[in-house]
Amino acid sequence: MIPNRWIGLALAALVVAGAAAWAGWSGLRTCGWLDRGAGRSGCHGTVRVDGVLPPGTNATVPLGDKVAVIAELRTADGWRNGLIVLDPATGEEAGRYPMPLRHANVRAFVSPDGSELLLVCGFLEGACSESGGSAVLFSTDDLTVFADFPLEDRYLRVFPGMPLPAEEFGHDAVFAAGGGRIVAREGRAGLVLRDANGDEIAPLVERRSSRADLIVSPDGGTIALWEREGAASRGDRLRFWDARDGGALGTIEGDSEWHLRSAPFWSADGATIFMPRSEGGTMLLDRFSAPTADKLR
Repeated sequence: MIPNRWIGLALAALVVAGAAAWAGWSGLRTCGWLDRGAGRSGCHGTVRVDGVLPPGTNATVPLGDKVAVIAELRTADGWRNGLIVLDPATGEEAGRYPMPLRHANVRAFVSPDGSELLLVCGFLEGACSESGGSAVLFSTDDLTVFADFPLEDRYLRVFPGMPLPAEEFGHDAVFAAGGGRIVAREGRAGLVLRDANGDEIAPLVERRSSRADLIVSPDGGTIALWEREGAASRGDRLRFWDARDGGALGTIEGDSEWHLRSAPFWSADGATIFMPRSEGGTMLLDRFSAPTADKLR
C-alpha cells in the first residue's frame, strides 16, 4: 500500500506541473510574458482596468495624454453606461462619469480643438439620450457638463463641421495626411489611396473583410485597417500604411483568442498604439510601438 505521504507528494507535483503548463501556455498568447520576452508579436505590456467593459465601437477618445473610454462601468447598483478617463500607459484613473444615454453602442467624435466630445446613437438606435435625442455634447474640461445636440446626420463620420471627401469617393472615404490624401473604397471591397484631386497613388487592399474598420492616426500620417475576425481559428489583425505614398508599414496580428473590443488608438506623441480588449469584467490595454515610416529606414 502506498503511504499517504507519497500520494500527497504526487498530487502536489501534478498541481505544480499543471500550473507550470498553464503559465507557459498563457505566456505564449499574444501579450503574454513569453510572447513579450521573445518579441514575437511586438507587444510591450498590458494595463488592466477592473470594472470596465468597452463596447465594440469606436469607444476610445484621446484627450491629450489621457483617453476617455465609453464603456459599461461596474457600480454598486450593477453595470451602468459611463465614461472613464485614464492614462492608458499606467491605467491611473482621472475619473468615472455617468453617461446620459440608454445604450452603450454609441459613436464618439472629438472637436478639432479637443474642447468638445460628441456622443451619437448607434446606427440602429433612433433615440438614445435620456430626453429622447440622438446625440449628446460634452465639454472635455468638465465631463459632468453636457447638453442634447441636434443631429442632422445619423450616419455622421466626423465631428460636425469638419471636412469630408466628396460623395463620389463613397460614404466611408476618409482624409489622411492633413487632407492631402483620400482613402476610398475601390470596386467591391478594396481600398485605394488617392491624392486630394482624386488621382490614384497606390492600391492598399484588393479585398477586405466585411468586418473591417478604417482608422487614420491623429497626425494623419498613418492609415490602419482593423480586421475583426469572427472565425475561432484566427485573431484580429491590423495592417498599416504610410499615408504619403501607400507604403506598407507592418502588421500586428494576434493569436486565435486575441480580439479587440474597440478600435485601437495612438498615444499623444504618436509613438505607441493601444489595443483595447476585455477579460471578464476587466478592460485590457495592450501596448505596441506604432508602425511608422521612420522605423523602416
